[in-house]
Amino acid sequence: MEVKTMDEEIDTQQRHSSPYSKKEEASEEAEEKLISVPADNLIIVSESHKAHLADDTTGRRESVEVNTQKKNCFCCSLTPPQRWTPLTLVYILSFLGHWGDRKWMFTAGIILVKITPSSMRLIGLYYGCLSVFVILLAGPLGAWIDFSPRRRAALSCLVTQNLCVALSGLAFLVVLQQPHYMQTNPWLQWLLVTMAIGAAGVATVASNGAQTCLTKDWLVEITDGQTQTLAKANAVIRAIDLGTEVLSPAFAGYIMAALDVSVGAMVVVAWNIGSLVLEMALYRRIWQMCPSIQAPKPRKPPPDSESKSSSITRKAKDWCNNWRIYMTHPVRSAGVALALLYMTVLAFDNFSRAYLYESGVNEAMLGVFTSLSSIPGLLGSLLFPRLRKRFGV
Repeated sequence: MEVKTMDEEIDTQQRHSSPYSKKEEASEEAEEKLISVPADNLIIVSESHKAHLADDTTGRRESVEVNTQKKNCFCCSLTPPQRWTPLTLVYILSFLGHWGDRKWMFTAGIILVKITPSSMRLIGLYYGCLSVFVILLAGPLGAWIDFSPRRRAALSCLVTQNLCVALSGLAFLVVLQQPHYMQTNPWLQWLLVTMAIGAAGVATVASNGAQTCLTKDWLVEITDGQTQTLAKANAVIRAIDLGTEVLSPAFAGYIMAALDVSVGAMVVVAWNIGSLVLEMALYRRIWQMCPSIQAPKPRKPPPDSESKSSSITRKAKDWCNNWRIYMTHPVRSAGVALALLYMTVLAFDNFSRAYLYESGVNEAMLGVFTSLSSIPGLLGSLLFPRLRKRFGV
């Protein structure tokens, strides 16, 4: 018979009276059972459990990869690949915008000759109105861009430009497709032509605003104000502009020569509507990749009431002061020479193309001639970075 001492009996009573005694006993029993299990069985259970976990992890990884591929699909989500840098997206935006502008500039000249053959009056009216629109609206648009958030200003100019070009192309397309109806209703023809010219003027101003937002604001933030990077990026954008001036007229001229001028107008409308969606997606991606662009612009102090009341006088004084500064500046003669250069060089513009088109030259050859005339400008933009590096301009 086992005799317990006083201390052992007190220990046993405390153990049974403790609230955690049952849990401790259960854990001790589990440990004893675990110890009694053979080692081989433990190894088998452990490996099967690991295999199950590995299968589960692989399945989850595959599902995550599939979901990631679906999210990153460019065709479905219109999101560019992650490896593209913001500068690459800016170059793509510049290409899309300049390609549409150059193609529309060439196509519009041919359409105007088709509407009024053997007459340069409509072409002169068209480009004169575009110049008036730029002179009157470019300044207010620039001021609005300065005081507006970056994303709103860029997208507003982009949407306005593409939709107005599409509207102008549709108006010209109706005139081209219904020649007999337009002859019996000349007022409708001139109404559509007026609407097309007005929409084209607004599109020209909006295009200048979009390029200003992209090159003078967004690009500066992307390059973080680094002079070398900014100069190289501007040279690349200029090369893209001149490259589209070389290729786009040849492409548009071939389409109009092989098919019809109306088909060329349809291509312009389809391009502007399709590129609008893609350009908006590119702007969205650049916005997400560059936190500096998301920062608000520095606000200028609003003018007081006294300056508002004397705004006309102040603007007149500023205008006179600016001319006085310009006339005493060292670059005065160079600026005047550059302005006179446009009067001494016969550019291969829409007036020259209209004259050749009326003389029997088809659209494809006109596109080729326009492309060849743009090659020297392209070479100049490609040589500029090397000349700048060589002479330190």
